[in-house]
Amino acid sequence: MSLVEIGPRFVLTPIRIFEGAFGGATVFSNPGDYNLVMIPTQLIIYRLEYISPAAARMARKQESGTRYAKRKDAEAETQRRKEARQLEESELSVAKVFA
Repeated sequence: MSLVEIGPRFVLTPIRIFEGAFGGATVFSNPGDYNLVMIPTQLIIYRLEYISPAAARMARKQESGTRYAKRKDAEAETQRRKEARQLEESELSVAKVFA
């Protein structure tokens, strides 16, 4: 027994599903470019562009990478502000008076 792929993969992402055949209340909505497909019981709108699972994973990983970079930039900015707020030692500081 073996698995044979018959043709190219075809994937449709639903954008909007209506309650009735040609309209009515929206049951599901996902905004984007769309194309109308009519089925006898429902009107379903599908996205025109295909985003592969690998591309979606890559986008999620890049987003997590940018969150890390933003966090590190914020830490560096906090450190810079702390250093900018420090006052210089005055003549009457504890270290100079009791040294």
